[in-house]
Amino acid sequence: MAGTIEGDQVKLRSIERRPGSAVTFIFAGTLSGDTISGPVYMGEYLNATFTAKRHAYSTARGPIRIPSGRPLAT
Repeated sequence: MAGTIEGDQVKLRSIERRPGSAVTFIFAGTLSGDTISGPVYMGEYLNATFTAKRHAYSTARGPIRIPSGRPLAT
């Protein structure tokens, strides 16, 4: 995947390769807050629009537990 960012303009190129064919997808979006949206060019499959939103990961994480005692197998 290749891409560029200039101000609030984002351009990405991705190629889906299958045996015997390849389709190039070109995303040309505008960044607004946590969202990028705009047209996607799909070669022979014409054009569409896309919207991508930043995923909000939870900050709560559980403790890491390290087993103690003898190994279960020898």
